[in-house]
Amino acid sequence: LGYQNALVIPFDEVTASTPAEDFLRSLHASCPALGGIVVGCGWMFGKGREGTVKLIRETGLRLHFDAVEIPSVLLDGEPVSSTRIRK
Repeated sequence: LGYQNALVIPFDEVTASTPAEDFLRSLHASCPALGGIVVGCGWMFGKGREGTVKLIRETGLRLHFDAVEIPSVLLDGEPVSSTRIRK
């Protein structure tokens, strides 16, 4: 797909309790060459699920990285989600 690197961040208690903007700033500080963040449609992150694609885009404008939101994949007319997969 043309990607040179990908970063996979484990989801743990520390990650879950980090405010969304703090997470983005920390990510950028750790990866100064960050070119973009790719997330699924409607994805939310950070403490209290306060982080949205809009926040990623706004922060990206200031810190010079892109945000890409991937549309949902439908199966039988319904979006595929982790909750649906677990069921």
